[in-house]
Amino acid sequence: MQPVEYLFLILGGFIALISMARGYAKDLGNTLIFMVAIFLLSFLDPQIERGLNIVGQTLFGINTLDTNWGRQIMALAFIGVFISIVFASYAGRTFEYGGTQAPPPQGTLLNLAIGLLNGYLVSGTVWYYLDKYDYPLPEFQPPLSAFATSLIPFLPENIFPTPVFWMLPVALLILLKVRG
Repeated sequence: MQPVEYLFLILGGFIALISMARGYAKDLGNTLIFMVAIFLLSFLDPQIERGLNIVGQTLFGINTLDTNWGRQIMALAFIGVFISIVFASYAGRTFEYGGTQAPPPQGTLLNLAIGLLNGYLVSGTVWYYLDKYDYPLPEFQPPLSAFATSLIPFLPENIFPTPVFWMLPVALLILLKVRG
């Protein structure tokens, strides 16, 4: 059993390091994809839960959210879809913002800022789904440390619980891309 904040910090740091290596011009495209993915998952969340509950009630005659394995399926479904999108965005082609990299230290600071933002979005979304489904995985079980409990209100989907919010930065990033 590991404290969940370790997962958050390690995953976020790993994503930040990848972003530092790729540069902010390439990684802003990933930021756009992550925000669209968060929007879609937040927007479709009630329908997906309802659909998985119908399947659970039809096949097993129980509400899937009332059982630990049902919550595991829900958490792993959302986390799996999100991590698949993250993997595909780093492995495939994304929007690349034009221009030349700024020289150090400005370029390095921009790389770090975009990397930390991407790390926050990825690890925060994974943690959000673990928290939402009451930490169903045996590796991350409550009770949480005081530090972890204090971070939960600052997870991306908790700061901006309305899915429509996520479309504002997406629109801004698309405008930046189109404008060049």
